[in-house]
Amino acid sequence: MTRITPFLAVLAAAFATAALSADGPNPYTGRQEREQVFQFARRPTVAKQGERYLIRFASKAACDATVAIVDEDGNVVRHLASGVLGENAPWPFEQALLEQALAWDGRSDDGEPVDTSQCRVKVDLGLKAKLAGVLGWSPAKATERKAFAVGPRGDVYVLDGGHATCCQPSPNIRVFDRECRYLRRILPPMSSVPPEKSTFLEWNRTTWGSHVPQRMGGHYAVTLSPYASGASMQTPVLTGDGRFLWNTCK
Repeated sequence: MTRITPFLAVLAAAFATAALSADGPNPYTGRQEREQVFQFARRPTVAKQGERYLIRFASKAACDATVAIVDEDGNVVRHLASGVLGENAPWPFEQALLEQALAWDGRSDDGEPVDTSQCRVKVDLGLKAKLAGVLGWSPAKATERKAFAVGPRGDVYVLDGGHATCCQPSPNIRVFDRECRYLRRILPPMSSVPPEKSTFLEWNRTTWGSHVPQRMGGHYAVTLSPYASGASMQTPVLTGDGRFLWNTCK
């Protein structure tokens, strides 16, 4: 990945006005694979033109590029463009060109003015996707609390969930500290736990060779063989060596 971050505060005064992409989406011209060359043919530059800033750069190949405005702490305040350059480049990139000119109006993603003197333009070539987070869900959320147990160190183990059907969520065992802060989950097991260490579960093997707990209904349900995965109101026991003992429904 190649990254260039010129400061907006250092602006060249003489730049010719460029023909910018028209407003609106670019036409779809078919699937395009990115080229595996992530180098600049022209290093990014930025210049002020009236009330906006003109950002220029050129890549050596039709690779993926992302242009963003970041503040002094490195947080993105404006996502300008992202996609594979070339024949099917998305707006506001210009299609069929490796040299690009983008305009920024000095505003954030929310349309609010920002302090441009504290911002930088960040141009990336060659990106790799990774999970940043999940919206609307928290690992600490326990909706159907069925049982509580306290561990040797004072951690609280919470059993919640019902039967593994499409109507009720499957059982979960979550661990919290004395201040009710979420620590970890032991059921379903974390992805780092190999199947041979969770022999009480039914596992499915994916087409790429990994193992995942068997799903039932619309949930990430776990089947406890030879029992069903139901959980009723009860008083579980946590042993000194860390084993969580609880009852299931046949």
